[in-house]
Amino acid sequence: MLLCGDALQGDSELREFLEALGMEVRLSSAADVEQLSRAGSHFVLLLGVHEATASSAPAYIRQLRCSGVAAPILLVSMGFVRRAVVEALEAGATDFVQRSSGKAELSVRLQLLAARAVDPSIDQRIRVADLEIHRESRVARRGGTSVQLTDREFRMLERLVENAGEAVRREDLEFHVWGREGANGRGSNLLEVYILYLRRKLSVLGYASAIRTLRGVGYTIVLGTELTYKSQRGVEPRSGTGPAERSRA
Repeated sequence: MLLCGDALQGDSELREFLEALGMEVRLSSAADVEQLSRAGSHFVLLLGVHEATASSAPAYIRQLRCSGVAAPILLVSMGFVRRAVVEALEAGATDFVQRSSGKAELSVRLQLLAARAVDPSIDQRIRVADLEIHRESRVARRGGTSVQLTDREFRMLERLVENAGEAVRREDLEFHVWGREGANGRGSNLLEVYILYLRRKLSVLGYASAIRTLRGVGYTIVLGTELTYKSQRGVEPRSGTGPAERSRA
């Protein structure tokens, strides 16, 4: 099943192309998407992004993710809306494609996302203690409370919980979040800024002091009384998943 947002309703050429690929196309509102998600339906959501709707796209995506919608979201970018696309990806969109791209590229991206939607094992969740992190939607949930993470916040939390109770070196965390360029060079406090952002969001979940600073080493996260962390200087972070239990949903 493939759902098209309102911004694509008038694109008959695109709809005919999707149907030719064997996909069922529906035009749906946010309420429809949330209802289908609760019912366990498998789908990909196409969301058109153009100048008139660019500013509202990130908020729309956050609404879906916070309501529990984990389905892949493909942005179809129309015109020069690069900033809106970046913000939408930060808000939880899965991928994007230019509307002007060839049909071959669109077909490949859709087939890959459709496979992820149909095969639940592809959408992994990370659980440690009573914290659950959804990779696809970038939502962190504890009990009935959830917070939406940006892409960088998600990457940071992902690395910490996969090594829960262990030291994660500063340079390791920077590489995982920003890649080879790190956090904009020596002397930058960008890492500390994002740690602060993440701590504020975890505090909403009742984990205000979960992320702990290991001076001269990096950071660790402690979730649950059964976990301890190594605070000795020079401790190597574990290369595996640590005590975090991964489950497939």
